[in-house]
Amino acid sequence: MDLKKLQQAKLKMATKVVGTDTVLVPLKGNVADLDVMFTLNEVGTFVWDELTSAESTDELVTRVLEEFEIDKNTAKQDVLAFLAELEGFVGKVL
Repeated sequence: MDLKKLQQAKLKMATKVVGTDTVLVPLKGNVADLDVMFTLNEVGTFVWDELTSAESTDELVTRVLEEFEIDKNTAKQDVLAFLAELEGFVGKVL
């Protein structure tokens, strides 16, 4: 898992809050590519926001534990799964 790559990808994404979800749309030049989108729930949005300043996946897990009522094992599994899915999306569109 390459956090630096995901942090750099944030600069190439537009975000829009729609209801309780956040939608990520890759930018092609200065234009959003509306044919490709990635939707985040509340926890995904939190991780996305925290990604900018996180030094490691363990730090992201700790932040999720501080913000949400969830056990450590579930938090770690969910954060790793989310980051892997996000990395796959970024790899396809950027």
